[in-house]
Amino acid sequence: MAWVESGGPVQVLDLDPSLAQGVPAAEHDQARQRAVARGLDIYATHLRPVDLSATRSGATLGFLVADGLLLRRVTVASRTTGELFGPGDVVRPNDDDLVTYAPLTIAVDWLVLKPARVAVLDEGFLRRVARWPSVVAAVVQRIADRGGRLALRAAVAHLSRADTRLLLMFWLLANRWGTVTTDGVRLELPLTHEVLAMLVGNQRPTITLALHKLAEQGLLIRHSSADWLLTSKAVHTLGHV
Repeated sequence: MAWVESGGPVQVLDLDPSLAQGVPAAEHDQARQRAVARGLDIYATHLRPVDLSATRSGATLGFLVADGLLLRRVTVASRTTGELFGPGDVVRPNDDDLVTYAPLTIAVDWLVLKPARVAVLDEGFLRRVARWPSVVAAVVQRIADRGGRLALRAAVAHLSRADTRLLLMFWLLANRWGTVTTDGVRLELPLTHEVLAMLVGNQRPTITLALHKLAEQGLLIRHSSADWLLTSKAVHTLGHV
């Protein structure tokens, strides 16, 4: 099986209705019919930047993630950091071009933590939605939002304690993809200790100890490899971190 296969056309405004907030109500049906993009299904577990580049085919704005979970890894001087992309995020393959930082040795690759489906927002898509610039503006805002999230991640990575870093990182993830329950906020994310270490800037053994501590305190419960609960106690604790 190829790592990526054509999944047929995607109705972008059905996939992500919030992108149509600026479209006049009388034009919504027409915009919905016009806002069609090429779909791709990603099955591989590991990708190189060249793999993404080979599929972007003029993806001017990038790939809008419909489903799944991707991790972009950047390694500098033997230290690796990771950035998660999930439903609603826009992945821009051109961001992997870091050759301008030579002579630094920088490695970039991607892990597919959960098989993903993306919509290719290419020039054809732009032409079809040109009548509704608010749709394009909403996609561009998604790209800009990434900068804010990276700034928050950088702040979290400067905290001294690993358990505090993890607690805040899970709250940031919960705000994006969490489901509120009577016990707290549930996240269905396949995050290994190694991935968490990349997200918060610690070593994996340190993360393992921090997770045990959070569980003992009743703040973060891992029900399975992809089922986490940020408890109500944790939510109340966040204001005092």
